[in-house]
Amino acid sequence: MIDWIRRQSLSDSGNYSMKSPSKAEISLEQLQQHNTPKDAWLALRGQVYNVTDYISYHPGGVKEIMKGVGKDATALFNAIHRYVNFESILKGKQVGFFGPNRQISQSVEGSQLSSNPGTISGESHCCCFPILSIGCCEPKVQEYDDVLTPNTKFHEDNKFCFYQIDLKGYKYNQDYWTASILSKDILLLKVVTSPPDIWVAHYKLREALINDTIHITFTNRARTMTVKLEKPRQLSWKSLGEALPDSNLILDSRQSIEDMTPCTLVIKQEIAHDFYLMAFEVNPSARIGVPVGFDVKVTAVNSGISRRYTPVSLLFPKSEYQYKSSNEVLYFVIKIYPEGKMTQTLVNTPLNTTELLKIGYSSGNFNSDWLHGVDFYFLFAAGSGITPYLRILDYYKEHNIALGVSRVIIVHWSKEMKDIIWRTEFEEMQKKIKWFKFIPVLTQVADDDKSWEGLRGRISTTLLTEIIDKAKLAKKKKNQFRFMTCGPEGFNVAVCESLETSGYPLDSAFIFLG
Repeated sequence: MIDWIRRQSLSDSGNYSMKSPSKAEISLEQLQQHNTPKDAWLALRGQVYNVTDYISYHPGGVKEIMKGVGKDATALFNAIHRYVNFESILKGKQVGFFGPNRQISQSVEGSQLSSNPGTISGESHCCCFPILSIGCCEPKVQEYDDVLTPNTKFHEDNKFCFYQIDLKGYKYNQDYWTASILSKDILLLKVVTSPPDIWVAHYKLREALINDTIHITFTNRARTMTVKLEKPRQLSWKSLGEALPDSNLILDSRQSIEDMTPCTLVIKQEIAHDFYLMAFEVNPSARIGVPVGFDVKVTAVNSGISRRYTPVSLLFPKSEYQYKSSNEVLYFVIKIYPEGKMTQTLVNTPLNTTELLKIGYSSGNFNSDWLHGVDFYFLFAAGSGITPYLRILDYYKEHNIALGVSRVIIVHWSKEMKDIIWRTEFEEMQKKIKWFKFIPVLTQVADDDKSWEGLRGRISTTLLTEIIDKAKLAKKKKNQFRFMTCGPEGFNVAVCESLETSGYPLDSAFIFLG
């Protein structure tokens, strides 16, 4: 498997973008024609992949994977290793979708094709997007026809209309829900059902709104969301309006409908060398839900340049880091690159200036259920790869006792001491929280530099042993560990190689692309 990951990494040639999958519909008859080792296609969860190149790398051998070639292999796959994230392993190999669209019920009204805001996107993700997640990152893999359709209800009074969505799942939180008014006449709702999948409601409203502020309330432990909209006139709507063709669908969040909304940069605070904490105030016409491990898209309006960033929790809430607003505010830790068009745009954007930036399109495939189940978690990060761990750490602070996790260790690689993000704050935090440890590692410090007493060097089997020794966990059984890594692909591959060489199974690793 490591050889396959390395091959995938080399094929990207340092480019973090991924080839957008084809939206072609593949019939069973077409699929059956590709059933040999030299021409092998298979379908998994409604997606069709060309696995010809992958066959010889399959850990179970050619004979086993050929059992699923030329057919829908979903049931076979789920029976053997349903927790493996095949989408990441087969990155760039999707050739289309299997059979009819994954619509789970007919739209309640006629549909209309128009040039409306909110179009299907096949955009690739670039920052902290999981490229491989082997392990229990998905507690259940469901066939699409087993998905429970949400209950929806419309009602109104003279001034407002209300749209309620009720989910039947076993657990939800407010981060799973996104709601947007686009161009004053389009309502787009998304809710994460089972990462990376989302359920979508997409409507052209009965009338364009004058006040497009969206009001959201949650009940029933965030299983129910109610949207309140102010009608432009005191007339009866009787319904929201016209359901668009992509409404009431289960979609992959990473290839779903874009819902970009205006935002304002309100905080820009340097926290380490070339690292800034930035805060974006979201327009009141939207509420962006971002589950742990997901990211969002930020676009510079004038240039059209976009980049995906992972929101962070304010673990160290200094007054200069906080912005009080009745609107939603999302925080990010962003590394500024001298030649980076997007980061240079952000660092030069004046504070509190409207109409320059847009934000939205929350997506990802990480499931927080993977954050419990073993005793010890190592979170490896290179540079800005630490960003997803800030929310994960906040998640552990909130749930640690219930999760039963004994130790969470962040290992952060930086070039020099000036590059370490919140070093003092992390070191103070580990003094107060017994289950947390922070281990910084430097890669560009001279061997004879006595000002640095910590670990140094790039990831290797030897350094991995030192890290585990430093965490005082050397005598623990290997099945008590899970690992996450986020950084450039070369870093992620090196981590995997070190883990495998040291005897840790790769099904204990979750890898993000930084």
